[in-house]
Amino acid sequence: TYTPQQPALTRGRGFFPRQQDWIDALVWDLQDLRVAPRDASGFMDYSGHPVYSALLAEGPAAVEALLRCLAVDYRLSRCVVPAGPWACSRRLVPVRDIAYDLLTRIFGHDDFPPLPPFNSLAPHTRARCEEQARHMGAWWRRNKDLSPAQRAVRAWADDLPFSEHLFKEGT
Repeated sequence: TYTPQQPALTRGRGFFPRQQDWIDALVWDLQDLRVAPRDASGFMDYSGHPVYSALLAEGPAAVEALLRCLAVDYRLSRCVVPAGPWACSRRLVPVRDIAYDLLTRIFGHDDFPPLPPFNSLAPHTRARCEEQARHMGAWWRRNKDLSPAQRAVRAWADDLPFSEHLFKEGT
């Protein structure tokens, strides 16, 4: 577990002796993301934030830490979005939502069920997040040895009724 003194990017990669320490520090710093929605729909593009970009650059090495974050991290970021299209009220974005977004970008695959609305006190919300992390982790273990292009082809082929001849194991 990482206990911060300064943000990871301020300290720099060289401060952390192991890659996993660096990744854990970056995941901790997801709580400090400040990104505004692009439009009234609430669409958030985190890719311009340096912490998000650093985790994305770590790629597959960051997957396990992000899956843990998705399953058990109930912190809030500093990103504020409308509660709904054209809503006057606002809500903070949970760190787990940013971890989910990062995972789908690293996987190159986003055909997963959406996360439940944020309510960290509800047992069903926690159970669904843990289940989602298990589901995404199982998908990753099945597909991590494929290139991003092969993962994309497999995801596309899985949607077709006649896909078994399009993409066979080991090709």
